[in-house]
Amino acid sequence: MINLIKNEIYKILHKKSLYIVLLITTLFVLLTQLIYNSDLTVSVYIEDNYESEEYFVKVMENEGETDSEEYLDSKIYVETYKYADSFGKDSWQKYIINNHEIYNGKVYSIIERIVKYELGKNKNKIEYEEALKEKEELTKELKNLDWKTFLKNDIERIKINIKNSESAEKYYLEAELEVLYLREKYNIEYKYDEFNEYLDNYKSNRATLISYEIVDEDNLKPEQKNIIKEAKKEVELAKYKIENHIEKIEYGSNHYILSNFYTEYFTMIIIIIILISGSIVSEEFSKGTIKLLLVKPYTRTKILISKYITVLLTILFAVVFTLIMQLIIGGIFFGYDTLSIPHITYNLTTNTIEAIHIFKYLLLLTITTLPKLIIIGTISFMISTIFTSTSLANTLTLIFVFGSDVLNVIAEGFEIEWLKFSPTLNWDFSVYLFGGTSPYKGVTLPFSIINCLVYFILMIVVTIIIFKRKNIKNI
Repeated sequence: MINLIKNEIYKILHKKSLYIVLLITTLFVLLTQLIYNSDLTVSVYIEDNYESEEYFVKVMENEGETDSEEYLDSKIYVETYKYADSFGKDSWQKYIINNHEIYNGKVYSIIERIVKYELGKNKNKIEYEEALKEKEELTKELKNLDWKTFLKNDIERIKINIKNSESAEKYYLEAELEVLYLREKYNIEYKYDEFNEYLDNYKSNRATLISYEIVDEDNLKPEQKNIIKEAKKEVELAKYKIENHIEKIEYGSNHYILSNFYTEYFTMIIIIIILISGSIVSEEFSKGTIKLLLVKPYTRTKILISKYITVLLTILFAVVFTLIMQLIIGGIFFGYDTLSIPHITYNLTTNTIEAIHIFKYLLLLTITTLPKLIIIGTISFMISTIFTSTSLANTLTLIFVFGSDVLNVIAEGFEIEWLKFSPTLNWDFSVYLFGGTSPYKGVTLPFSIINCLVYFILMIVVTIIIFKRKNIKNI
């Protein structure tokens, strides 16, 4: 058996197509790093929209098309941004003008009246002069305040609003008040950074939790319980990051990519697997070498099993090769400093925050993703054996893999219960990590294990039976 496996590995290492795919995988990893390292990455900050809006305004002005509503909206946006920026690029006032519900609305109203008058869309000079006066007073107000004083005033305002608010609005206000207290406690200034992102995330999810507090748990639907779980998770994660002053992981860094390893590189890993599993049997038939193989002192079952073990080794090779390329190329672009930062996650079973080493997290991801990779490799191997066609095995497997996303969306959206028996709804065990649950109705961890085992055994048995009955006289 070992000699058979060695022989299979030898043949794979002499396939030119393997090295072409490995080169493409390396280039794909390189391209991923280049994208993250360039201006193509998406920033969360409001500055990203300004340049495009300003460009649109200039184009419309050059073409003389300044009467449209689109131009007016963009012009107001640009002037609002410029006003906010006048306080300083990284000023707390700028953040408030762009994000604070009251001040954003106040500034927009002022700028709108000024712009409309200057464009001749509103000829009421009194309104224009009032707007200019309001702008001047607002500027004085914001310049004479420091952010901590503003924060204290905001806390008092929210307290009054909570007393006078309706129940629907009260949830949001209570969450906002909690955020203000966190901002005060941990001295978080108003500005565009990860800690303000954490606060925003805390506020939206805390509002969700508060809104469900008055609902009897027995009356909650399964999807509502999942919403509560996710909201609680996000609240605790945000709070932990704020309390422990954890900086955001840089997009594209080795830590970031490894945390999302199978999201980034799943396609390339699958292509390597299918390249081998879809040809390891069929090529023996197409080249006529199957006869030479079968005259050796091994049973057909042993020969097939040795090929399948080689496929399993290929799966591990595809993962390890892609990982090594990521570490090398990612290290060149972003360095290795972030690898010492722990991966922060929330355990829904124990309701605790867990900080684990990034490589331990990647190992857990790999273990829980392997069933998916193995089933895909087995499907390709089975088709290759049954139809003795490499192209058919590769094509059908790729269609199945990428078509599974559509099937999963249908299963989740329409709650078609019998679809839970599909392997595609069960093969991703990473959803069960840290107390997670499947998004599909009726799918649980024990069910997924049994489902995948049944499909795996069925495919292996069918493949062995058909291979043992293959007629090679005419080959």
